[in-house]
Amino acid sequence: MRGAPAGAASALAALAKGPGVLALAGVAVNGANLVVNVLLGRLLPGTDYGQSVVLVNIFLVAAIPGTALQVAVVRVIGSSARSAAGTGPDLARLRRIAWVVTAGVAVLGLVVGRPAARLLSLSSPAGLEWVLLAAGVWLVLSADRALLQAGGAYPQLATNYAVEGGLRVVVSVLAGLLGAGGDSLAVGILASVIGSELILIVTGVRRTHGSQPARAASGVLVETWTAFAALAPLAVLQNLDVIVVGHLAPGQVGPYAAVATAAKVPVFLGVAVGNYLLAEAVNAGDRRRALGPLLASATCVVGPAALLLVVALVAPHQLLALVYGTRLSTAAAALAPLTLAMTCLALTMLGSYYLLGVGRRGVVVLLVIAAAATPVVVALGGGQPVATSWWLLACQGSVAAVVAVMVLRPREATDAVKPPPRYLPSSWARSIR
Repeated sequence: MRGAPAGAASALAALAKGPGVLALAGVAVNGANLVVNVLLGRLLPGTDYGQSVVLVNIFLVAAIPGTALQVAVVRVIGSSARSAAGTGPDLARLRRIAWVVTAGVAVLGLVVGRPAARLLSLSSPAGLEWVLLAAGVWLVLSADRALLQAGGAYPQLATNYAVEGGLRVVVSVLAGLLGAGGDSLAVGILASVIGSELILIVTGVRRTHGSQPARAASGVLVETWTAFAALAPLAVLQNLDVIVVGHLAPGQVGPYAAVATAAKVPVFLGVAVGNYLLAEAVNAGDRRRALGPLLASATCVVGPAALLLVVALVAPHQLLALVYGTRLSTAAAALAPLTLAMTCLALTMLGSYYLLGVGRRGVVVLLVIAAAATPVVVALGGGQPVATSWWLLACQGSVAAVVAVMVLRPREATDAVKPPPRYLPSSWARSIR
């Protein structure tokens, strides 16, 4: 009997120190994002709430370069050796470049903010300028977080994620109470990103500055572009529907944003376990050993998604009215198809992380094609929530089916004898065979 508590305590200790803690932090952060969405949905008028969600979606797309950088560093130096000693100067240069990019993005926001706000039917350019600035700072934050994750500092990284989520909730709600209106979430995003980076600076993120071989720098850059090519389409698939509806039918964006946010619970869970899956896939190296973490991650998504689908079929109006109030429940009929669509998207995300983690990049081509087709498909709904949701389901379901085939398809025999790319360390040979 004594062995069981000891074993449980040992398992919890291992979870707190390993990649699993990133999944727990991700669940907490995305849960906080959902809470702040609900609170602002009740606090703000429907049009202002819709604008807030549009700005969040713009940030998620604009932040992809930073996220891609983090994925790339984990992919290149996050192997079983867990050593970043050979890549310090390269990452230091990337970090300096990131600050320059941040300044450039801030200027770009001031230049294009007003015409872009008119195009997107936003009430003012301020929120757009703030989320673009936040996306620039996110690039720097991701560079620092990449070093933590590649070095195995999972508890410190998870704490930083939690701080970001907490700041976003507090600042966004305060901004809404103080009259920021549709820019409330934009204020919260900017404050949380800057605050998280300042904490890493103050606490002292480890940065190595040893000699740097040129080919290792090439490896980081190539992997960054590969990750960007995969993550940018995923961001488009996740966020473009609300932006399109806001453009085509501004009066419908509030109710559609409410039902879309509720339906994206599976996506929030997919994002939450994504870092865990990436780290486990990279460490496993072999596709067969990485299938276990993939199945575990998929289970974390499919279980809650099934429960949400049941509610969406039985009592969609009651759910939305309970969460957001009756004024934002008019698009309740779109909840079931959107839940299915977002579940497919979450599985596409997990499958893509798995494929990138084991070095299979063919999924990038599929995601680029899907992202290019999505705005056309979503626009067929004419901005009407129910029609848009069914067209989105057709798109997301098709992409998820193809990704599933790619995950299950074994490599050709000829692939096993291909040498690793020259920019990868020799220890990475096993991860691409």
